[in-house]
Amino acid sequence: MHSEAPQVFVSGVTGFVGGHIYRYLSGRGLKVAGSGRSSGQTHDAWVALDEHSDLSEFKQALAGVEWLVHAAGKAHVFSAEANRDETFYPGNILFTQKLMRAACEVGVKAIVHISSVSVYAAGKTSFIDSTMAVQPDSAYGSSKLKAETAAEQICRSLSVPLVTLRLPLVYGANPKGNMQRLLGLVDSGFPLPLGGVRNARSLLSINNLSHFIARLIGTPEIVSGTFVLADAERLSTPEIIKALAMGMGRPYRVFPFPLTLLSALARLAGRKQALDKLCGSLIVDAGDLYRTFDWLPPFNTKNELIEMARGFAMERKG
Repeated sequence: MHSEAPQVFVSGVTGFVGGHIYRYLSGRGLKVAGSGRSSGQTHDAWVALDEHSDLSEFKQALAGVEWLVHAAGKAHVFSAEANRDETFYPGNILFTQKLMRAACEVGVKAIVHISSVSVYAAGKTSFIDSTMAVQPDSAYGSSKLKAETAAEQICRSLSVPLVTLRLPLVYGANPKGNMQRLLGLVDSGFPLPLGGVRNARSLLSINNLSHFIARLIGTPEIVSGTFVLADAERLSTPEIIKALAMGMGRPYRVFPFPLTLLSALARLAGRKQALDKLCGSLIVDAGDLYRTFDWLPPFNTKNELIEMARGFAMERKG
């Protein structure tokens, strides 16, 4: 490979997951390049690519790359558009098809595809492992499954190893989506009626995800497959809130409230789905991945939540 060519290419570097992975790998001495949707946010090592880009543009960006980490995609949509397949098709399916085709045709060594546990109907089950049958119950989950299928077909036809990682909620510095909302709630100091919640939720620290990908890139023998990945620990929602409050230096303010009444109020307010995600259990058993790659997450969930919340509070203070 030419000495100037990047070893790793990360798609979605202007997003939360892709940006963290890019910085983590760069900080460990790897030569990393990447792509984002907006040229206004790029720098010398980034290029602007989206679903409208020509295949030749993808190939030019990927020339000489050994590993592709595909972290780009559309995820956080909270309007009625979230229920439409068309919302996710361009960024999750079409972009993946073009990126995978280009990567395989230019001869990358292997590909890591970041996906989601939403392919398992995560809103209707409390336990997930890599053996479960997929059954998405949302437009987003359906788009991620179709993107996975496209990637597998392309990589298989051109004999390129592919590791697909299905992830639960990913958290870390400057999070997006539901974790960002929860941080805001805890920071408000408003007492939360969640003291009676006795659930268990799997999360994934962005540092654990980045550490695993770095380990994968350094593995001599590449193992293709589809795996779920999560932190080793599972916390209840009150435990998550307590860790966030601790990191912010805020008092821990939760109180018990009848969950049946809370659920009824949430339904009236049109927030039943959000409440179910907050109060329900979702255990992601990543034992298959741990055993296959002889790896365990080095970062503890509680400590990572505290650090994330501490950073959030410091940023708010300016």
